[in-house]
Amino acid sequence: RIRIELDDEDKTILEDTKDLCQRLGIPPVKFNPYRVEWLDRIPRDETGRVPVLGAEQCTVDPSLITLQKSLKGKLDPKDWKPLIASTLILKYRLMGEVTRRVFLRVVLPLSTTFVIVGVALGYLLLPLFDTWPQVWPFLYMFAVFLSALVTILVLASPSVERAVLEADRHAAAFVGSRELLDSLRKVESLGLESLEGGSRTRRVLGKMLVERINSLLSG
Repeated sequence: RIRIELDDEDKTILEDTKDLCQRLGIPPVKFNPYRVEWLDRIPRDETGRVPVLGAEQCTVDPSLITLQKSLKGKLDPKDWKPLIASTLILKYRLMGEVTRRVFLRVVLPLSTTFVIVGVALGYLLLPLFDTWPQVWPFLYMFAVFLSALVTILVLASPSVERAVLEADRHAAAFVGSRELLDSLRKVESLGLESLEGGSRTRRVLGKMLVERINSLLSG
């Protein structure tokens, strides 16, 4: 195995993360990082590249700690630790329940509804399909599928946002509320100039940062 030389910052972040995993009871088979990977975007097959936002994708690879490259040197290791703790709690303690809840309350009922409505409407339009170009039935099915997908994503988003806030509360109790607040405020104070992506991505991140800070202050 090739030996990876880590600088002092990466060594501290790696040690802190391993300590968090041990204290949170996260087994090495799930997450066992050996180095820090600084990226601004993560390639994702044919779907393009996903922005790395702070420590929110730190567990995307089970052997790496993936952090936002443009924040390297702007946040100290002590700033990264509470952010990483929140992400670890979100993924390994809360996300399973969130996924189950979203499936039962959003995905399953909406999928059933769209299938029933789509089939019924398709049956009513069947006489028209005979007179339209052959591609129209496929376009109709695609439109029903796309409508269902967009609706599910919109309705599932609040559940994920609530889980992020809950993970912050757990992390605050675990590593200290003041420490997590200081880290989030430091990210906010940097502005979003260092964030890759369009204005919508920046607005979403900025809104979520404010919500996370306000949630901790009100807690």
